[in-house]
Amino acid sequence: MKPNIIFIFSDQHNASVMGNAADPYVKTPNMDWLASNGVKLDNCYCNSPLCVPSRMSILTGKLPLETGAMNNFQSLYSDTATLAHSINLAGYETVLAGRMHFCGPDQNHGYEKRFVGDVTPNYHRDETFKWIYENYGETMKQKRITLEKAGAGSSALYDFDREATAKAIDYMKNRTDERPLFMTVGLYASHPPFIADEEVFNYYFDLLPEISTPKEFKEKLHPAMQIWLKSRNIDDISPIDKKRMRAAYYALVEYLDSNLGAIIKGIEDSLGLENTIIVYASDHGESMGINDFYWKTTFFESSVKVPVIISYPKEYGVGEVIKETTCLADLTETFLEWSGGPKLPSTVGMSLIKALKKEEAIESDRSVISEIGSYPPAGDKPSAMIKKGKWKLVDFYGYDYPSLFNLEEDPLEINDLGSDQNYATVATQLKDELYRVWDPEKAYLYCNEAFENFKILKKWADTTHFEFPEVWRCKKGANYLLRDLYPDQYK
Repeated sequence: MKPNIIFIFSDQHNASVMGNAADPYVKTPNMDWLASNGVKLDNCYCNSPLCVPSRMSILTGKLPLETGAMNNFQSLYSDTATLAHSINLAGYETVLAGRMHFCGPDQNHGYEKRFVGDVTPNYHRDETFKWIYENYGETMKQKRITLEKAGAGSSALYDFDREATAKAIDYMKNRTDERPLFMTVGLYASHPPFIADEEVFNYYFDLLPEISTPKEFKEKLHPAMQIWLKSRNIDDISPIDKKRMRAAYYALVEYLDSNLGAIIKGIEDSLGLENTIIVYASDHGESMGINDFYWKTTFFESSVKVPVIISYPKEYGVGEVIKETTCLADLTETFLEWSGGPKLPSTVGMSLIKALKKEEAIESDRSVISEIGSYPPAGDKPSAMIKKGKWKLVDFYGYDYPSLFNLEEDPLEINDLGSDQNYATVATQLKDELYRVWDPEKAYLYCNEAFENFKILKKWADTTHFEFPEVWRCKKGANYLLRDLYPDQYK
């Protein structure tokens, strides 16, 4: 009998913020339990440090330039086969509960059933932000206000994740389909808004230490990353705003963990743990003020590295760790091998099953690639990363030299060696390998044209009030910051 496969997919979870990752502050008992009953990928990278391109990449096993979704305003073509199509052909029932961040009219992409919808607009229409976040729509974006409006309160994220979790549990309990189940449960935590339950927020606000940025980091920062900071106007965030943001982020991770635990209990009660593979992962990381960077869309470890835990004790070890380099596209191949579905074309990952069984080790110098397109309003241009062994190179379109880090000697990525001629040979070799699949000029032209299309489509959607299906709406009053409601009481 084929195993059930439950894929719990969160948003913006920094891979180091888990108890099992040696974080001394966060409370993640359910992630820790899962890790103790499974295998953790200790060096797993997303194939794009941004929601839509990362998610479309894992669904197809392709890099973003090949999927056509290189940014959050682009869509996956509906004639592209996904792992949901393939797994369905292998005899599975395929269900999506909650978030996947599909953009455009196709809100299933191979899933037979979908529940709850999405907590971010699935089409380019400003009004949809008010349906979900009321007056706090700007706080879920990469903007200064997101940090200035961090603190105790509540946002639609809480209701959405609670509803997605409950629906997934209810469906497992009451389903009548006799086929094995492949279910993706899409949760929004720990994505902004950085607004969290008051009690939990206060706990982390009092507990977490302040962090600082080494002077040499800013001195060696690549010009492309200097522009990244300047365009977002965040190079002078106050210490109190940074502290609030980090406290709220940790609180959101704790909330994420509580829903993960409820789903695991639902699996145990309805499907049974004996014949169910549980996979937990996130689409990208969160920089959370490390070296004065926030959010995603960079190739620093905090943004591009992701947590992944695979639990299937009857076949794999428990409490094991795979330290070799992996990527989310590897999960695509692994899902397909578990299910027996047909292989998808032009994929870039590898199945992890032999590594999970300890039958074959992953090569220590294996390379993985991550890409992101340009975003003209922010001045961002296409960039791509290749990680190979101890080296990480980031190529920025339009610049004379890349970023280069020796992660073995410099895990905090303070010393950028990209302009150091002593490392020119290493940089050239890595760049040559990257360019076998990465075409920065093609990405630049494609994203610029896509943005011109986006502007027209957005204006059309706002003019016609066109409403796509599967847009989740919050309950009235779900979004508030206590400092806004009670300015004299909450500073």
